[in-house]
Amino acid sequence: WKVTTNTGATTEVTGGDTVDFINGENIAITNTGRNITIGTAKTVSFDKVQLVVLLSIKQMVLMPAVKKLKVLPMLPLPILQ
Repeated sequence: WKVTTNTGATTEVTGGDTVDFINGENIAITNTGRNITIGTAKTVSFDKVQLVVLLSIKQMVLMPAVKKLKVLPMLPLPILQ
């Protein structure tokens, strides 16, 4: 069989070969026997994050945070960068 990543060049894998899956930035790869799991690392780091929050009257518990941002409830919060 062949292995490739991100549509790059393929590499032939034959009997007895070992293919090693390596964690990427913010990606955790584990295996249990022949089952491979690829997920998000528990601790991550990003260069930039965009956050959009919509509030409703039912979410009154968030009001202290909304007041600190100086926005009104029921309106979308500004994108934080």
